[in-house]
Amino acid sequence: MGGYDHIDITSAMFARRFASLLCGHRVRNKQYLWRLSRHSDGRFSVEDLQSIESGTWPLDDDSVDAITTLYGATFDELLPPRVSLQVSPLGTIAANGVEVAFDPDDDQSMLVAYLQMVRTVRDQLDRTVIELRREDVEVLSDHLDQPGSYVVTALATLMGANERERRAMATMFIAGASVISVSTTPKRAPSTVTVLQPGTRKDPSRNHPSRHHVIIAERDPAGASVTVLADWNQPPAGSR
Repeated sequence: MGGYDHIDITSAMFARRFASLLCGHRVRNKQYLWRLSRHSDGRFSVEDLQSIESGTWPLDDDSVDAITTLYGATFDELLPPRVSLQVSPLGTIAANGVEVAFDPDDDQSMLVAYLQMVRTVRDQLDRTVIELRREDVEVLSDHLDQPGSYVVTALATLMGANERERRAMATMFIAGASVISVSTTPKRAPSTVTVLQPGTRKDPSRNHPSRHHVIIAERDPAGASVTVLADWNQPPAGSR
C-alpha cells in the first residue's frame, strides 16, 4: 500500500475510519451490498460487508486490498496521504486541500473550524464524536499557547462530551496516546480508574494490540462508565 506502511490497519480506529470511508464511497456510487457480495465470488456475504462497514471486521493487508478492489476504489483514493495541519494567523485552518475560515480573535472559532475541516476531510460529516490525532492537537496547542490537554478538553466539549468523557480523553492524551476517541457504556462500574492491558479477557479489543482502554466510573453509582479508545505509536509507559 505504498507510503502507508506507518498505518496500523489492524487497529480498531483504522477499522472505523476505513468503514466510514467505504460506506461513503458506496453510497456516492449507488452501490448495493447484495450486489457487491455477488461480485466477490463468495468471499464476502452481505453480513460480512455490513460488519466491514460497521468497523467490526478484522482487517489485514489482504482483506483491505480485496475490499477496496471490490468497492471499485484504491487505498489512495479512500485514504489520501494526510498533509500536516496548517493554521494561518489571518484566520484559516487547512489540511488536504480543505480550508475553513475562522475568527482569528476567537479561540473557540478556530476549534470549531478544525472540527468542521476534519469531518470534511474524513467524509464524516454525520459523526458527532471524531478521533483526535495527537499531531493535530499539538499544532492547535502551539497556536493557542495552551497545553495539549486543554485543547483535547475544549474539542471534546465542542463535540458534546460530558465531564467524565472529557477527563478521560485528556488523561489519555497526557499518557501519550497518538489517537483518541471515546464511547460511553451504560452500565455500573467500579469507583476506580482501571487500565486494561491488551490481551486480557476483560479487554474486548484483545485482537487489536495497539488499542487500550481506560474505564472511569461516575461517582453516582447509577452513572455510566466511560471507555476511552486510544492508539499509541509506541506502547504507553508501564504497558510493556
